[in-house]
Parts: sequence; C-alpha cells; structure tokens
Amino acid sequence: MKKFYLSFLFFVIALCAAGFTACAQSQDTKEDGGKVEPHSHILVYEDGVSPTCTESGIAGYNICEGCGKFFSAQTGEEIEQPETLPALGHSYLRLVPRVEPTCTAEGTEAYYECERCGALFSGETGEEISEDELVIPELGHIWQFSRVLSPATCVSPEMDEYVCLRNGEHTMTKELNSLLRHSYDQGVCTMCGKPETEGLEYTLQGDCYVVSGMGTCTDIRLHIPYTYNGRPVVGIADEAFLGNTSIISVTLPDTVRSIGYYAFSDCTSLRDIDFGEGLIEIDGLAFVGSSITRVDLPDSLTIVDGFYGCEELESVSFGRNVVEILSSAFEYCNSLEYIDIPSSVYRVGSFAFAHCANLREVDFGGSEIESLENFMFYESPSLESVDLSGTSTEYIGNSAFYTCSSLSQVLLPDTLEGIDVQAFYNCSSLKSIDLPASLRYINAVAFSGAGLTSVAIPAATVSINKNAFSRCPELVEFNVEEGNPVYHSDGNCLINTAEKMIVLGCEGSVIPRDESVIGIYSWAFDGISNLTELYISEHMTDIDIFAFVYCGNIQKIEVAEGNTVYCAINNMLVLRESKYVIRACADSVIPSDGSILGLCDGAFTGCAVKNVYIPACIKFVGPNSFDDCTQIESITVEEGNEHYYGAGNCLMERDASGETTLIKGCDNSYVAEGVDIIRHEAFKDCDFKSITIASTVKEISSFAFQDCTQLTEIIFEGTVEEWNAVEKGDGWDINTGEYVVRCVDGIVEKSAA
Repeated sequence: MKKFYLSFLFFVIALCAAGFTACAQSQDTKEDGGKVEPHSHILVYEDGVSPTCTESGIAGYNICEGCGKFFSAQTGEEIEQPETLPALGHSYLRLVPRVEPTCTAEGTEAYYECERCGALFSGETGEEISEDELVIPELGHIWQFSRVLSPATCVSPEMDEYVCLRNGEHTMTKELNSLLRHSYDQGVCTMCGKPETEGLEYTLQGDCYVVSGMGTCTDIRLHIPYTYNGRPVVGIADEAFLGNTSIISVTLPDTVRSIGYYAFSDCTSLRDIDFGEGLIEIDGLAFVGSSITRVDLPDSLTIVDGFYGCEELESVSFGRNVVEILSSAFEYCNSLEYIDIPSSVYRVGSFAFAHCANLREVDFGGSEIESLENFMFYESPSLESVDLSGTSTEYIGNSAFYTCSSLSQVLLPDTLEGIDVQAFYNCSSLKSIDLPASLRYINAVAFSGAGLTSVAIPAATVSINKNAFSRCPELVEFNVEEGNPVYHSDGNCLINTAEKMIVLGCEGSVIPRDESVIGIYSWAFDGISNLTELYISEHMTDIDIFAFVYCGNIQKIEVAEGNTVYCAINNMLVLRESKYVIRACADSVIPSDGSILGLCDGAFTGCAVKNVYIPACIKFVGPNSFDDCTQIESITVEEGNEHYYGAGNCLMERDASGETTLIKGCDNSYVAEGVDIIRHEAFKDCDFKSITIASTVKEISSFAFQDCTQLTEIIFEGTVEEWNAVEKGDGWDINTGEYVVRCVDGIVEKSAA
C-alpha cells in the first residue's frame, strides 16, 4: 500500500511539472491577436454530461484558468476538445402487451418501453409514439331491450330495462315519454283517481263551451274536462292562459278541436301538453314563450302552426295526416336538433324553421312538397344536412338556407327546376353540391359566399344570374355539360356562348385571350382574391364597370395594343373614349395631364390604397369608387377642381345648387364646416375613436358610420337641438361602439342619437 501511494504522488508531481513547464515555455496567440503571457497551468475540473439514448454526452475534463486549454482528466495530456461520448441508443427490454378496451374503459396497444428514458415504441411498427397514440377508445355500450320494469299509466311513463350486449352486468333504465291518456268517468280518472280540473272559466259558443281563463282554479296540472254544464268543451280561447307562470302540464280531451292565438303564450313553466285526438287547429303563437319540450301531434291535425318561439322544444312528432306546416310554425325553436317531415306534407311555409339555433338535420322523406318556401331555414347556423332527394320539389325559394353556415350536405331531387335569390347565401361549409339534370335556372347570389370548390352546370340550365356564385373563396373550377345551348366553360370561366361574354369567374379562372370572348358581365369577378394580373386582349370590347369590383389584389393591368376600346394608364383599366377608369390597383396614381377625366363607380373598391389624390381634371368620382378601401391615410384634391375639393382629410363634392356632400373619409378625418350631407357608407369600417362633425351638417345618410366599432365619441359643433334635427338614414350608426355625442350645450347617448 505504501508503494502505491508513493507511485501516485510521483505521478501527480510529474503531471503538474509537465503542465507548468508547457505553459511557461510558450506564448499562445489569443483570438483577438494578442499574446498570452507565459504562466503555469492552473487546472480546474469540469463535470461532463452523461449521454442519453438519443443525445451524445461529454466526458469530464480539466481546463486551465489562465489560457483556457483543455486537458484529459485521465492522462493529463492536452486535448483540443473534451471527449464526446456517443448516444447510448434505446434499449427495448420491456414489452407491454395490448390491453383490450371495454364498454367503459379505454385500452392500449402493445408497445415497447425503453428502460433508460421511458420512450414508447409501437409494438407493431417499432416507431416511437406518444401515450395518446397508444390509446384505444372505449367501446361504449350496445344496449338491448331486456324487460319492462313498470308499465305506463296516466301519471307515470313506462320504465324499461336495457342490458349491454358486451357486458351483461351493465344495465340501463330508460323512461319512455308517452303516458296513457286519462280515462274519465263522471269527472274522475278510472286509473289514477284524479278528478278533472275544476274552477276554470268557460265561454259559451253556440251549443259548446271553450275554456277562456283560469277562473278560480289553482291547479298547476290542468286536466281539461270533456264537458261543462252538460255541453262539450271544444276549444281553448285566445289568450286563455296568457302569462300564467304556474301551469306545468295540460291534458286536453278528445273533444277539444282548436287552440286559440296566444292561448298558452308566456306560460314559462309549461313543459308538457297532451293533445286530444280530436284537435284540428292550433292558431299562431299559441305556445310562444312556453317551456314545452316535446310535441306529439295527433293524426286529426292536418295543418300545423303555433310553436313559434318555443325555445325549449326538443322534439316534434307529426301525425299521419299532416299536409301543411304554416309559416313561422317552428321559428326560433332553438332546442330542436332533428326534424323528420312526413311524406304526407305537400307544403312548408316561409320561415317555418328559421332561426333554429341548434337544428342539425332535416329529412323530407319523400314528401310531396313542391317548393321550399322563402326563408324556410333562414339563419339556422347549426343545420348540417338536408335530404330532398325523394321529394317532388321543383323550386328552392329566396334565402331558404341563408347563412346556414354549417350546412355541408344537400341532396337535391331530380325534379328541381329553379334555385332562387340567396338560396344558399353564405353557406360556407357547403363544399360541393350535385345540381340535378332538371335544373333550368339559378338566380342572383344563389350561392354567393358558399364554400364550393367546383361547380358542374347541367345541360338543361339555361339561365344563370351574373353573380350567382360570387365571392366563393374556394371555388376554382367551372364545368358545363356538353349540349348546353347557352353556356360553355373555358379557363374555368362560365361563358355565354352566343354573346361571347364571361358570366362568372372564380379563383381558378384564366380569361381567354382569343375572340371567343369579347366582354365581361357585371360582378363576374366580384371579390376574386387570386386575380393579381389582368390582361385585356384586343378582342375585348364590352367590359362592365363592375366586372372586377372588389378585386383588391390586382397588381398589374395590361391591355393589348390593338384594343380600340380600352387602354392601360398607370396600372389602370381606362375607357379610351370617355377617359374614365374602370379598374385600378393599390399603387395606381391618377395623372394630372387630362388623360383621365373620371372614376367609374367601384374603380378602387377593395384596394389597399393609402393616399388618394384627385387631380383638377377629374370631373366625376363614382359614389362607391373607394368602397372597402380601409387603409386610406390621406385624401387630397388638387386646387382648381371645379367639382370636388378636400377638407378635413375627406373628399367633398359640390353640386350645381352649391350643396356639399362628403363622399369619402378615413381614419384621420373630421367633418369640416360647410358640409351639408355625409353620404352613404362615407366612413364605413373606419377605426377612429372620435370624430368631429361641423354644425352645418343637415343629413347623415344610411350606413354612413357602419362598422366603426371603435367609435366612442362624436363631437358635434352645434347644440343638442341641432343634432336632433339632423336627418339620419336607416342604420347610419349600425355596429358602432357605444359612443356619446358631445354637443356645445350637452351630451346625447347613443340610444337617443
């Protein structure tokens, strides 16, 4: 042992001597070019980094405090860099077998687990996976009816037991909604012993009575009697129970034939109603504001109405003989999720299922319905699927599916001939639709804003409105069936063959340059975002001023030299004869040399133009020339212009009578003295919080400040009386912030403005 210690001591002394000597005999150069003075190494040990399965490590090493050189911790020799220790790699020693899922518990796939790092690997592919990827979802129950636990009575529903086919130990009890009807004998139910409701108010009509009010009755469960004073009870009068918040259920006898207007309106506690088998009429708004959750309509009822505004209504079962559902019958029934229209129905009225917030699916099941009336499913945002395939429907009405934003599947019948205005407007989830061979016409904006990616036009379709498919941001393809006598497609443009006019374009359109196309209809390329370059061939002679409205991404406009109708000036499409601009780009500058005299309506719509300059030579600016130009920072008019001038960073127009109209403003505007009228949408979408308006203003047109969501203050340089005297158009301040109007003698709140 003594010999070992002596040997180790000599080794350490020799190592230090070597280090001191090496450092003292050399002058190293620093990175910045300076010299390291000779010194003795002072070594400091640095711990290494252990390698992992996937990452390399570093062995422990010594480093000189003076010069930063590295030395091996084992041999003491100088090294360039600390030793790199290779990654260890995974060790697959533990196989975890598959765990099967059950009805109520998740399972896991077989996998390997690394003993070093705990990483998981698929037992099938060997690829590394996460814990979530191993999970096998629980199977869920498969219920099968087992037995009746208790039969239905007139006061309690049938209770049934169901057993899971996967695990017989799992059972479920299900309550059926239907009750047996009371069976009355001399005013008392023979099954439950409950008497018919007493104390109600009645009105004699001919030889019969109708219930007209609560009278002295205090019951909360009403059992309307078959007779009163020996005469049959045949109806519930208008407003009979209007506003009664105590009633929770109503049972009607088979003698009741009608329920009047507002009969159970605002009965907020009413959840259950049992209609008699003799009911033939429910008047409009009979149950508005009630809390009924389920409706089972009798076979005697052929025309359905009266459930407008039943926001708790979850399910509807129609009788076998129903033929018509009237307008607004189920409008604002926000808890309805599914509707099955019986085959006996031949008509469903307008707004019948409009504003049903949670309605998801509608099946018309081969009904004889001839048309989908206007606004039938208007603004029902959860509607996903509608099946009309087995019906005799010939026509889909105006706004029938307007803004049904979740609608993804529509099955159309082979009898369909027409689709009306806005029928599928803003149906953004509708990616595809098969138009039947019978279809003859598609009206204005029928599919505007839909999520369609391609459209196939049948040969029989001979009338398509110019903006039927406008603003479909994902539409890239138009195809027309061979044999169509009116239309064909080329370059993903829909073209009127005889007139040689482009009817519709899409995001995938390429405008043909040959003589097969000589013009473009209005709104054909409305809002097309992919249109960045516009080339007008020499054959083009008839382009509507609204053909490229809201095409805000156009960056380059060219016109063939041989074109005699149009030319390009400063990246603008210009009519040669009138010198008016049809379409401009964000970087277009209107020259002052008289080569341009006017701006057609819509010339700059949707452009990201920042600085608007109107030269003195401009004689006309279309009222909507700068619509949707939300990035304007300045508006300037050259001195000497006889028709327009700039003030308060706004564009003004003088008319022959001397009246001044503010046409367009921006975020940095104020309404200067002398302005008489603020035009329609003049400040639409502006982001200002405050704006000053001169007392000379006498009229603010409709939608003038629409969507100025940041607006909190209007400074009016006149009195409250003068502000109230200003004529204000419909929706002038729609969707603005909660502003106040500060007048010289007081404040006017938005609600009173």
